[in-house]
Amino acid sequence: MGRPPGFLFVKKPRIRLTMEENSAMIFSDSCAYGALGRGKITMETKEREQLDRLFLAMAEYEKGVPHRIAHFAKVHTYAALIGRQEGLPDRLQLITEAAALVHDIGIRPSLEKYHSSAGKYQQIEGPAPAGEMLTRLGFSDEVTRRVCWLVGHHHTYHPVEGPDHQILLEADFLVNAMEEAMSEAAIRTGREKVFSTKTGLALLDAMYPPKTDSQKRKERAFMKRLLCVLVSLALLFCAAPLGALAEGGVTQQNLDASQFTAGEEEGLPALTAYASPTPSQLAAQTPSQEDVENAQNVSVTLDTQALIDQAGVSPYGFLYPDTYCVLMDASTGRVLAEQNSHAQVAPASVTKVMTMLLLCEAMEAGQIGEQDIVTASAYASSIGGSQIYLEEGEQMTVEDLMMSLALPSANDAAVCLGEYLCGSEEAFVERMNQRAQELGMENTHFANPHGLDEEGHYSSAYDVALMTRQLLQSQLGRKYVSTQRYVLREGTGRDWTMINSNPLLATYDGCIGVKTGFTDAAHYCLSSAAERDGSTFIAVCLGAVTTTSRNEECQGMLDYAFANYKTVTPEPVTIPAQTLPVELGLYQQAATQPVTLTFTPLLIPAGAEAAVETDFSVQPSITAPLEQTASVGEITVTLNGEQGYSQPITPAQPVERRGFWAAFGALWQRVFGM
Repeated sequence: MGRPPGFLFVKKPRIRLTMEENSAMIFSDSCAYGALGRGKITMETKEREQLDRLFLAMAEYEKGVPHRIAHFAKVHTYAALIGRQEGLPDRLQLITEAAALVHDIGIRPSLEKYHSSAGKYQQIEGPAPAGEMLTRLGFSDEVTRRVCWLVGHHHTYHPVEGPDHQILLEADFLVNAMEEAMSEAAIRTGREKVFSTKTGLALLDAMYPPKTDSQKRKERAFMKRLLCVLVSLALLFCAAPLGALAEGGVTQQNLDASQFTAGEEEGLPALTAYASPTPSQLAAQTPSQEDVENAQNVSVTLDTQALIDQAGVSPYGFLYPDTYCVLMDASTGRVLAEQNSHAQVAPASVTKVMTMLLLCEAMEAGQIGEQDIVTASAYASSIGGSQIYLEEGEQMTVEDLMMSLALPSANDAAVCLGEYLCGSEEAFVERMNQRAQELGMENTHFANPHGLDEEGHYSSAYDVALMTRQLLQSQLGRKYVSTQRYVLREGTGRDWTMINSNPLLATYDGCIGVKTGFTDAAHYCLSSAAERDGSTFIAVCLGAVTTTSRNEECQGMLDYAFANYKTVTPEPVTIPAQTLPVELGLYQQAATQPVTLTFTPLLIPAGAEAAVETDFSVQPSITAPLEQTASVGEITVTLNGEQGYSQPITPAQPVERRGFWAAFGALWQRVFGM
């Protein structure tokens, strides 16, 4: 099995021939074909160079999937040979070879869009990227249109429209017959229904010589004797699984058996009578749209410690040893540096990070709205310290009060909002402590929503980083803490332009704010965050003696983080459903459960690269019965060549065992074709 595609496919409008263009091209080239007969054809050097460039472009397009590169190379070889031997004119030869190279270009977008590489999807999705590639490589509009038409019909066996179409079908069948290990019945049907050129038939007969009448008689006699033995055994043991002798089906990736059913009208046995599943079986083995939408979602975390160790990142040297500090990667939660980070200390107004977090989560959950009107209580208006001087009965929007929390650190706004959300300050504080426990803040206990010194009110640098990280995951939270100025009570005569109290917001490159604080017990505190090139780091400093030392310590930690680390997040990868042959099963094939891998962010050294590759493998066949939880394959993820994760592949549905009479019927059909 190949690895799933790791790129974004941009669908372009399909390139189609009009009926008049198609008919004219086929007519003109067919006339030339008939007039020329089997004479020698010489393609111009320019056209040959175009085909070489197309070959290399397709190899790059299918990079990392060697079996698909090998497939189109073989189809091209057969198509080129058949075309030359059958005497195709130069233009048709060019079209035929170009179509052979790009005929399966629709597999990748089909896997991405439908999680299937079935022929019908290839024909829908293939012409657009084929036309784009041919145009980019300088093929004429006329050739491009015809090749796109062939790509859109390379699984359409009836009717055949032109010698280029005929040769492409034959070349693709020759390769599929070998790669898919087609049954004798499928090859026989293909010989009768697909092939018409002398060269194509000669190649097919060379690969799979038709049986003589004598061989057929001997085989039929042997099978009848074998049937008698098996029936006798079945009668003896009653439940003998004879279905193991029934021949399995042709895989549907490259040969769609339904395209050959027209043979029944000609008195020929249909391919489905020998190998392919019945319509009911196909319905059972093919994953539904619901199956695709409900793909198993798996979050993958890869350990990057080896990369960091190899880079030899030096530890950060703290500037002020008496402070309480931590440096954390916001994406992964990984601590990059710490000093007294778990000590229980007074957090001052950094407390309001939790206050804002609860209110942002309530707004995002629809419990309250930014434009809700809040009325200040007498108690809220009495809170001292930093404030916006709320008056009892004064009304403001939730947004106004949140900005007052974030910028000038208003204590009265904190109480007012807490009362509005929970009915009382006490109820709000209870929720603060509950949320702290949920976040793993083991050294934190809140006694109020504003941070004024109070017995039983404490936190730690590490816990402050945890709640800061959570707040930054809220878009509303980011808006409030990153706002530098806001006009309060505009147009009332009490206008107040509030300035954010965090000095780094205006001076440090990439700073997105967060929260300052000061009390006599806490001293100067700051929880800060900055973002550059997709990496976000959090620096917390509590207990600083001056604002300068506080700011310098946070800035120093952030400088260290950006100089030594970066955060990258690999794109999600979907492992599409795979179809596996089933032995002893109620159905001949079963589909696997599609899996979507979503990667958590990776913290790596600043100068390093993280090459994440995903691959998968499945068993060549499975034996019924099989539980839905059984492993039938494995997904592996490597980081810089080292395996970092594995995930089993399981069936989309339980695989049921075939009963005696179903097995007997399949065997009877296999032997007698009835």
